[in-house]
Amino acid sequence: MTKLIEQEASVLDNAEESIRILKKKVKSSAAICKAFAAVFKKKFHLHHG
Repeated sequence: MTKLIEQEASVLDNAEESIRILKKKVKSSAAICKAFAAVFKKKFHLHHG
């Protein structure tokens, strides 16, 4: 039981670490979100408008 919990915890640690690395590589995650939103809006308008 405790081994499973430890594994889960280490997975979470790895995820947080990878997120930190990504944030360092891409200085602003908000900028990425805005870029994706713009792309999705363009696609949405192309298909539905």
